Amino acid sequence: MRQVKLSIGFRSTNMVTDGEAEHPFKYTFFSFFREDPKTVFKELKRKDPREAFWGVFELVSFVTTFVILGILKLALHLFSSAVLGTLATACLI
Repeated sequence: MRQVKLSIGFRSTNMVTDGEAEHPFKYTFFSFFREDPKTVFKELKRKDPREAFWGVFELVSFVTTFVILGILKLALHLFSSAVLGTLATACLI
């Protein structure tokens, strides 16, 4: 069983082995990696395979959305640079 220690500014943080509360940034940004995704998926699939499918679908959709947005942003930057450079050159001539 995990022990919990109250910390100022946070409701609770996990205890590390020496009894000190773990750093707030580590608690915030690495909390996603505390559980093993394969174990969570297997347990979820055992209880409800349909929920496991939609969980994986949601995760893949989330990542795909941001990859597409990144590609579109890169294309916009490249296109706008090319257009602005062409316009600037045309105005100077």
